[in-house]
Amino acid sequence: MYLAAIFVAGGVTGWTIAARATKERMYSSIRSDEFATQLRERVRSGLELSPAQAAKIEPIIERTCSEMKSIHRDTYKRISQIISNLNSQIGAELTPDQKTRFEQMERERQASTRRKFKSRSESKIDSR
Repeated sequence: MYLAAIFVAGGVTGWTIAARATKERMYSSIRSDEFATQLRERVRSGLELSPAQAAKIEPIIERTCSEMKSIHRDTYKRISQIISNLNSQIGAELTPDQKTRFEQMERERQASTRRKFKSRSESKIDSR
């Protein structure tokens, strides 16, 4: 009984950490855009670039932002797969009642993450 409790506690802990990591990854695409905007502003204001220099640097910033978004998408997919695998493994160890409650916990976590992401996205749009 203790071993099962330790296993479930470990699973829930892992699930919580993975959920938090997923949330951070979801926000990184927004951050890559913010990074590009802030970098453009810093470079333009701090370096007094000539128009020719600015024209050469802009594609570098855009390419880097695109690469960051690509990494974000790949990482998000991997984390989603890991969480799905985690949930399946935990679900296999639970009683039917526990499994139902665990599935509800997961739906609530997903809804909370969506709300937080939406709220953050809306606040970014409002502040522009």
